Amino acid sequence: MLKKIIKMLSAVAVALALSAPAAVRAPAAIGYVVLEGAASGKIIEVLDGSSIIVQVAGSTDLARVRLIGVEERKDNMAFSYLNSNYLGKTVTLEFDDKIPSPENFYWNVMYVYYGKTLINRDILGKGFAKTNESHRAAAMYDNFLDDAANSMVNQIGVWDDGKAMYPYAGTGVNINTATVEQLRGLLMESDSKVVDNIAAYRSENPFDTVSELKFVDGFTRDMYNKVRNSAVVSTNIQTATDRELLTLKNITEKDVAAILDYRNITMFYDVSELATKNLISRPTYDLNFPFIAVTDRPELSYAIPDMVVNINTATAEQLLAVGIPRHQAELIVSAREASAYSYKTLGELVHIPDMAWSDADLDKYADNLRVLTDINTAPHNELLSLFPDGDTGEAENIFRARPFMSASNVQHLISAASYDRIKKYIYASSDTPPKYVNVNTATLDILTGAGLSEESAAAVYRVRGQIYRGEQLRGDYAPLDMHLSLFTNINTATYEEIESLSADLTLGMVGSIVAYREDQPFGSLDEVREFFEKLGSASMFNTIGKYIVVR
Repeated sequence: MLKKIIKMLSAVAVALALSAPAAVRAPAAIGYVVLEGAASGKIIEVLDGSSIIVQVAGSTDLARVRLIGVEERKDNMAFSYLNSNYLGKTVTLEFDDKIPSPENFYWNVMYVYYGKTLINRDILGKGFAKTNESHRAAAMYDNFLDDAANSMVNQIGVWDDGKAMYPYAGTGVNINTATVEQLRGLLMESDSKVVDNIAAYRSENPFDTVSELKFVDGFTRDMYNKVRNSAVVSTNIQTATDRELLTLKNITEKDVAAILDYRNITMFYDVSELATKNLISRPTYDLNFPFIAVTDRPELSYAIPDMVVNINTATAEQLLAVGIPRHQAELIVSAREASAYSYKTLGELVHIPDMAWSDADLDKYADNLRVLTDINTAPHNELLSLFPDGDTGEAENIFRARPFMSASNVQHLISAASYDRIKKYIYASSDTPPKYVNVNTATLDILTGAGLSEESAAAVYRVRGQIYRGEQLRGDYAPLDMHLSLFTNINTATYEEIESLSADLTLGMVGSIVAYREDQPFGSLDEVREFFEKLGSASMFNTIGKYIVVR
């Protein structure tokens, strides 16, 4: 229900940001609309080299738009060009009376303008598409022919080996295994600094999702929009193109030919066949094993299963075992034991006094740390970290008895003392996620609504904006620890916690934040700042930004 409300709120935010909605006919069963006239909106997806999806301004309606006069080539360079240059842009759409849209298929065949640039002509003039002869009646068809001819005569785009401009058009690039040169080709960036940062990041922390690129220093939202449909974290050897296969580690053209020949005869049932059938060498297979599959995997977890612990319960020795340096491991434990406060987000670790961790340091260990443990899916070592006294029996009891409908179901499997100690730090997959309010920014009403007595709420309110550690809290907050946070992870916070950041956050603004992060996570505090600036609320961010973390 909350998700539906949030989506409704995001629609409000879109309505505020864009112009008046265009007139539309009845939407299709699949949710697309046929426009009745000129309209404007944002390109939210590139389907191919001549087709896009536009979110109509002032509404949540989606329109499937085909570019008049444009026919894509088999090399997919038109797709890559559209995706790299126009995805996320706000455009104006116009019909041509001579070119009807297909009936009953919910397509809109139109001219698409970005500012004064007619994208239809731009893509033809760049040589990345050919003219669609079925649109000969179009008012601008002669212009389209001239554009296409000009690109050929002057050897522009595809006529000038367009692959040099878009070397991975229509193919995937595995960002966990690609070479620096291949990453540069994916990004189409002449500045190698960001590419070097990607390579450095993944050496410590392989990418679990493509959106994790946004945590790389210097990687921008525009860069993400360029690569989001081409980059992968795991290569499906069943369907990958030869060019994507070549982005795996140490793969040669001979290896790729062997893989393609094999799958032309039979399908892969397991990635191990690459080695057992001698398609690639065993060392090459071992290098790529974590990042290949026989199905599409948009997400992967590179954390070694027995190298995950809960930072709210693990001992310093258990933290050491997953690679945390001793000084930082001891600080994590001492900071949480100095008060009854629990960590609510990994981002809080950066704020521990004397921790000396940057966001990059946190990225290095993030895959191996949890603030809450899902007792239905947690690996063995994570369950052990819930019981620091060394008794493995209780962890084994949980492991054998799962799945659970609720975290409370483990009470009869462990001692009462153990359950009281860990109950705040565990959940079952079906449980409702905990809801927090940020004590540094919440109003008195929100604090009392979270369960604090009026006296305690007033005590917290008096020093709010100065609380960076749990021991700084005053009053009877301990029993309500799981309802209070010191820092808000903007990428995962509940609707209520975002609302608690400022009394001036409107319903539409909260919905806009959630809609943004659902499309792509915030990658840095700078990006959050830019977002608030676009909302016209820079001063609000200046007040609350110090209590926001990005993970």
